[in-house]
Amino acid sequence: MEFDEDIKGFEEEEEVKSGKDLSISIENVVASASLDQQIDLLAIMKVFRNVEYRPK
Repeated sequence: MEFDEDIKGFEEEEEVKSGKDLSISIENVVASASLDQQIDLLAIMKVFRNVEYRPK
């Protein structure tokens, strides 16, 4: 599995950097799903802070 290979690579890197302080940051996460219904994305954007919606 690709995911298992990614974890194995991370573990190997962790061993090399074990003596240093590490700072991990996750930014710009994108997810998608099928909800089988209409959603008013403009209304959601107006209610929640720090939400961006840029229709093309």
